[in-house]
Amino acid sequence: MALQFIEPYTENENKSIVRKAKRVLKKLTDQ
Repeated sequence: MALQFIEPYTENENKSIVRKAKRVLKKLTDQ
């Protein structure tokens, strides 16, 4: 049961982390 709740949560977390990382990389490369 617990895995069903954890799986989608961690997946969304990873996506948001990746999005933030890409945004930071963009700022660094634009400078």
